[in-house]
Amino acid sequence: MQLSKFEFTSISGRRYGRSGERNEMQKIETNSTIVTIDKVDEKTATVEFRFTVNYGPSGNITLEGRLFYEGEGDEGPDVLVEKWQSKGTMNRDLASAVHSAVVAHCLPEAVVIARDLRLRPPFPIPKIQIPQPSGGKDAKAGIGSSGFEVA
Repeated sequence: MQLSKFEFTSISGRRYGRSGERNEMQKIETNSTIVTIDKVDEKTATVEFRFTVNYGPSGNITLEGRLFYEGEGDEGPDVLVEKWQSKGTMNRDLASAVHSAVVAHCLPEAVVIARDLRLRPPFPIPKIQIPQPSGGKDAKAGIGSSGFEVA
């Protein structure tokens, strides 16, 4: 099993309201969805996806695209497409790999789009807290006990 050739087919983003307006920010929802799976040839299938970031009343970002799946035998495209068309599912390991690849490719793109639309990044930014120096020579040099250098 191998995933290859990731490509976007549609990128859209929308901010509701004007820049500088404060909308009541609600929870940011991020979702990865498999739209369809089609056989290309004996060893290859395409997996079409939609990745969405919903900012509630503030805006949304939607990325659509496809990636190529290569496999043989029990992991071949025939088995994958058959299971998708009959049950709308795929095996757990493949689903995990596909959604991980979609998120890994789409999240950085969504961050750039969010920046351009002046929306928050689609994930929480970690807050870095630098502890107060405890005194001694490190305090005078601006180096805390955490190892961070403070200029």
